[in-house]
Formats: sequence, C-alpha cells, structure tokens
Amino acid sequence: MRCTLKSLVVTFMAVAFCTFLAARPVVAAESKEGDFEYLYGNHYCPACNYSDLVDPQFHADISNKKAGAFARIYVCSAGCVDKIKKDIAKYYTEIYRTDKKTGKEKPALDLKNKTCPMSGEAIDGKTSIEYNGMIVHFCCADCTKSFVKDPEPGMRKLLPEAKEYKFPKKPEGQGNAHEGHTDHDGK
Repeated sequence: MRCTLKSLVVTFMAVAFCTFLAARPVVAAESKEGDFEYLYGNHYCPACNYSDLVDPQFHADISNKKAGAFARIYVCSAGCVDKIKKDIAKYYTEIYRTDKKTGKEKPALDLKNKTCPMSGEAIDGKTSIEYNGMIVHFCCADCTKSFVKDPEPGMRKLLPEAKEYKFPKKPEGQGNAHEGHTDHDGK
C-alpha cells in the first residue's frame, strides 16, 4: 500500500482523535542486563523537545487500518504520552517521514523483506503495512494483526543488527528530570 505523505498526515489527523492511544508496557529486544538493546522507533522524547531518552514502556500508538499505516511514538514518561496525543500526526511526520538532513518529506522505506517477521514463512506479495515509516511485508493479514500488537520482536527479526536502531544507554545515575518536568509525571 503506497500513500502520499500528505494523504497519510491528513488521514492520521482525522483518525488520531478516535484512535486508541495508550501508555502501556512494551516488550522490546532486551539484553541480558535487562536494558533495551534495540528500539525500532524514536529514541528521544518528542514531548521534551528530544532532549530526554525515551523509556520504552511508555508510548502512544496510532493505527490507520484504511491506509495500512501504524506507528508507535515512544516517550520518556506517562505524562508525556498525554502531551503528544494532542498532535500525534505532527509527531509521526516529524519523527518517521521527514529526512533529518534536508528537513523535507520522505517516502516510507520499503524493507523488501522476503519472509514474514511473525511466521518466518514467505511473504504473500500483497499483504504489507507501513510501520514507523517503513513498509513491512507479511504472509497473511493475521500476521499483521499480531505484529501491530507488539512490533518490536518482529522488527528485531527484520533488522537484527541495524546500528541506527541501537538504543543508547543513559549515563549512570541520570534520570529524566529536567526543567519544568522534575518528576516527569506531576507527582
């Protein structure tokens, strides 16, 4: 499924108000120490002007089944989830569909995977979705549903050593406290 960036943004904006967006735990590729080794999404919190590393357990999901597009925007705290919900389409475009060097819109990157990230079987050639600005192919519609529920394990199978998704570690003793957001959840 190919859509222009403008049609995706307009559709996301319309759907964002009635889309299920929630902060909930996520299972990502973890190292033996329990730290996240890879994260196939943004690494810095958009609600905090990209100054803080995200906490992978907090995210907002956006789903546009009609356009075949799904996204997960990671944030650093539950309080930040509410902040980005207000303009989720803007953040999606900014994070996943804008070229970081030129600032111009870019098309989704087709991963051209030949095997389904969920079943390991050959793709069917007609079932694909856009996830976080990448086109991912599947063997069947049921696998897309499983993938969208928890995309990190599937992405790890597709891009196991992709350096650009290696999750940076916080320096020892550094939390997410910063000006105006001291405890991060208003507690």
